[in-house]
Parts: sequence; structure tokens; C-alpha cells
Amino acid sequence: EFATRFLEGPATEVVLPIVGLVVGYQAIVGERETGNVKFLLGFPHSRLDVVVGKFLGRFAVLSVALLSGFLVATGVIVATLGVPPVVPIVTYIPFVHLSAAAIVSIAIGISAVVGTRGRAISVAVGGYIFATMLWSYVVDGAYYVINRDVPGADPPTWIAVLDHLN
Repeated sequence: EFATRFLEGPATEVVLPIVGLVVGYQAIVGERETGNVKFLLGFPHSRLDVVVGKFLGRFAVLSVALLSGFLVATGVIVATLGVPPVVPIVTYIPFVHLSAAAIVSIAIGISAVVGTRGRAISVAVGGYIFATMLWSYVVDGAYYVINRDVPGADPPTWIAVLDHLN
């Protein structure tokens, strides 16, 4: 149990979104600012091809880093605690990769929409702060609007669902 909690800790809950945003936030806007996007679109590629290609490349980089991190962490766990239960770890890795794909796609989308790197990093950081620090206030606000009270110790299921949407 400690092994799976170790792998589910701050590295995947805090660091992964930051790294995913950093990997992708300037993928397209950086090409636009340097003028390379004209070169890319001069080939028989569509805009969709460029966006999908950027996503696949950035996600591949992050995937290699994730798998390396999981291998190192699992090695540390094996060396210090012995062989952990394999099923929770093996099933957790694809979910982390799906999260990474979502984060990278958000970063690529931000990069495709904004005009400068400064705006891209501002939107990415603002979105990260909103999702990690402010989302619980949105959930509590929704509960308050509906029930004219704050959630208690045993909130309804829809609160948990809404809380996990971030």
C-alpha cells in the first residue's frame, strides 16, 4: 500500500501538471513567434497535422520521462521495501499517462490560441492555479447556491463528482 501511495504522491499530482504545461505551452506559439510556422505550413501539412504532430512529440517526451520516473521509483521501492504489489502499479501507469496526455493537450491548445509566449505562460499558470487552488471554492459555491449552506462532513455524491472535474 505504501508503494502505490508513494507513486500517487506529489510527483504525479503536483509536478506532472507543471511539467506537462511547461512541455507544451510554447509548442505552437513559439513556432509562430520565430516564423517557423510559415515554414511548417509551407509543406503539404494542414494546421491539424501541425497541432497533432506537436502533441504527439511533446507527449512522447513526457511519456519517456514518466516511464523513467516510474522505473526509478519502483526500483527504490523494491530496494527499500521489497517487491510491491504489481497490479496497482501497472494499472496506475496508464492513468497517469492519460492525465499527462490531457495536460499536454491543454497546453498545446493554449499555445495554438494565444499570440505570444507571455500570454501562453500566463494562461497556463492561471489555469493551473485555478485548477489546484481555487476549484474547491467553485465546488463549495455551487453547493451553496443550490442548498444555501456549506457542505458538511458527508456531502452528496455530486459534490465529489464536481470536485474531480478539475
